Amino acid sequence: MTGTRVADLTVQLGRTIALTNVTVAFSSGVTAVVGANGSGKSTLLRCMAGLVRPHAGSVHVAGHSLATPDGRRAARAALGYLSQRTDFPGSYTVREALRYGAWLHRVPRAERESTVRDAVERFALTDHQVAELRTLSGGTRQRVYIALASIHRPSVLMLDEPSVGLDLAQRHALREVIHRASQDSTVVVTTHDIDDLVSMADRLVVLAEGVVVFNGTVTELDATGDRSNVERQVRTLMTGAQVA
Repeated sequence: MTGTRVADLTVQLGRTIALTNVTVAFSSGVTAVVGANGSGKSTLLRCMAGLVRPHAGSVHVAGHSLATPDGRRAARAALGYLSQRTDFPGSYTVREALRYGAWLHRVPRAERESTVRDAVERFALTDHQVAELRTLSGGTRQRVYIALASIHRPSVLMLDEPSVGLDLAQRHALREVIHRASQDSTVVVTTHDIDDLVSMADRLVVLAEGVVVFNGTVTELDATGDRSNVERQVRTLMTGAQVA
């Protein structure tokens, strides 16, 4: 779980500088990456997943540099990634989708069925495993997608806005799933939900216009732990202003 970091990372998309000199190390547990739309949250995860190449700087995932072909191959094997736009054929059952995920992540054939059973249990999908994906609620479908991203028990699991569109009860259940996933993986999750920060994250990275304006724990941001005050502090940081 060590060696996951970006250093002096600058990313340019067209004429837009999406990230500027970003340096962050990700340790065990859950790190929440927060920022307004266009702040660079998704770009950071896409860069760490090897989907976007940086203009400058370095990326290491589970100790593997993305600067070399061998490093990128090793990093992909150690990584689980769930994008905002993840979709899957709705006619697949949960169990069929998980089998496909195990194959896609190169789980050995002899271990696939036991891997699928383990994922079903870990992500509380026992009652849904023969249901088609299109029949599931948004929260249950997100659990399936996280199970797909982490079925090979990656060292690093990255989730891009997994709680978008979920109601309060579904977000609470999702936070429990993410907490369980963090027992095996370093989890990096982008979010705009302040409850996620207080209830789930061990560390917090705030981006404003592609620049890191805070990197630390929620307690370091606000020692009182008061939700309304944490929210005020985060929103102040997201505007690029200084926290009082």
